[in-house]
Amino acid sequence: MRDNSKITSTPALDENIQSHIGRRLRSLFDAVAQEPVPERFLDLLDQLEQASVINPPAPGNGRARASEGYEPASQAGMSK
Repeated sequence: MRDNSKITSTPALDENIQSHIGRRLRSLFDAVAQEPVPERFLDLLDQLEQASVINPPAPGNGRARASEGYEPASQAGMSK
């Protein structure tokens, strides 16, 4: 059994260091999120959408449908 008497609520890193790390991580991830979706991924999404039109999934199996917010790659980025 572990001795939990030495556990404290004080963070392991100084608050300023945590804040700096958080800012850096956000800036890195924001840059990645702004990158365009690779053409290969868009092609795969189109293939999946075409397959679901030909052979629609059974209700309740967890697949996203266009009516549930999935946007086919052929329409990605287009205004509605």
